Amino acid sequence: MTSKRGKTCGEIMTREVITVSSKEKIKNVSEIMVRYGISQVPVVEEGKVIGMVTEEGIVRNLSPNISEEPVEKIMEPPLPTVSEDTDISVIKPLLEVHPGVLVVRKGELVGIITRSDILKVI
Repeated sequence: MTSKRGKTCGEIMTREVITVSSKEKIKNVSEIMVRYGISQVPVVEEGKVIGMVTEEGIVRNLSPNISEEPVEKIMEPPLPTVSEDTDISVIKPLLEVHPGVLVVRKGELVGIITRSDILKVI
């Protein structure tokens, strides 16, 4: 290890990750997203991330009865995952393609890093 290392994902991640289950109604999830000012929410079942609900995904699937549908109908694949000790330079290319990355410890979700989190450490 060199003493001149960059920041790690664990240092900049948001720790209190809001998650939803695959059976949650889209209406409830969209209300959570608006209330907390977030653009994506991990979908978790039995402690594992199985997908993501995004603003784009909701908009793309707008229909008269979407609010009562479960999020599993519109969820997208999970965001890429990294460990807490991953240097943030490693995730920059991922954030060019994805709106965020998930931070895991022993397979468990412990944080999320979005593009806005990277902007805070510039």
